[in-house]
Amino acid sequence: MQEPDAAVSTPRPGPLAGIKVLDLTTVVLGPLATQILGDLGAEVIKIESPEGDIMRYAGPARHREMGHVFLNLNRNKRSLVLDLKRPEAVPVLLRLAAHSDVLMHNMRPQAMARLGFAWGRLQEVNPRLVYCSAQGYGQNGPLADRPAFDDIIQGGCGLVSLEMTTGGDARFVPTLIGDKTVGLTMVYAVMAALLQRVHTGRSGRLVMPGCSLPIGARTAPPTGISASFPTPTGTGGISSASPAIPSSPRIRALPMPRRAVDTSPSSTRSSRNACGTGRTPTGLIG
Repeated sequence: MQEPDAAVSTPRPGPLAGIKVLDLTTVVLGPLATQILGDLGAEVIKIESPEGDIMRYAGPARHREMGHVFLNLNRNKRSLVLDLKRPEAVPVLLRLAAHSDVLMHNMRPQAMARLGFAWGRLQEVNPRLVYCSAQGYGQNGPLADRPAFDDIIQGGCGLVSLEMTTGGDARFVPTLIGDKTVGLTMVYAVMAALLQRVHTGRSGRLVMPGCSLPIGARTAPPTGISASFPTPTGTGGISSASPAIPSSPRIRALPMPRRAVDTSPSSTRSSRNACGTGRTPTGLIG
């Protein structure tokens, strides 16, 4: 029988060990999803622009550019600085995608297409790639090109006006419920797609519409709660709520020093990731 201390301290591979996730997400929604995949054992490589994820600057923070929410949402990840707007960055990302199992992003589809990383092109590079995108209003329709943050999602799906039934005023739920709902949906959708790939050999494209998913959650009340809801009448606004995502006591949120990446072939620094391991892209993906 194993000693209790040894059972706690001995590293064990998670159920997603061996799965490589290329993380192009920012802020809360996408990083929450990839953080959970990393907690489950996947190797997550977070791609950041030279400016960094904006959540780096959301305090409080003990160290500059290391906001508490950013550290929590990006634990268990490796980091690579890559300016995707530069043409020389395209082959670097395509090479990473060619050796990854999953690519996740929360950019607008038009932006991904302009950058050269639309689903069609990445499918040609890696037919086994699971491509998961979170978008405010899906990929079709008149609002397809609009971004959506948690405040807009809460207002659009009716949660703001739903609060009127308990407090009398239209108000936001005091947590990033929209981001968390979509982020959790991304997790199980990706895992289902990976399981399908095992059984059929086929991968696929997953589109998570940010404003539609919370509507589904809103119409599925817990057992014992009345399913009668008022017609949404409120509108969105600005929320000052901060995410409340507990850290695992067994996992440390390690700072990820960012280094500018020169993608020119002559630069040796172009192959280093921002965690300071000094590995080349071959080391990242091989």
